[in-house]
Amino acid sequence: EITGTSSGEGRLGNTFNAEITDALVKRLSCPWLVDGAINITINAYSGSLDYGDGTCDKFATATLPNGNQFEIKLHKWW
Repeated sequence: EITGTSSGEGRLGNTFNAEITDALVKRLSCPWLVDGAINITINAYSGSLDYGDGTCDKFATATLPNGNQFEIKLHKWW
């Protein structure tokens, strides 16, 4: 499981904060994160990524600042 926070500033002056709100889970038998959620704020805009319910699949749900949600395809970790 992965937990924690991160923050910083990009080379163009954009600030970001990331907070894992539900521990990210990576199984050895699956090339993707299978569970957990992270909130990401860039400047004043916040969104989130939800990696699912523990199922080994290559999809996560992204939520934009306006509340719209869509499914994204993840890259393998190995």
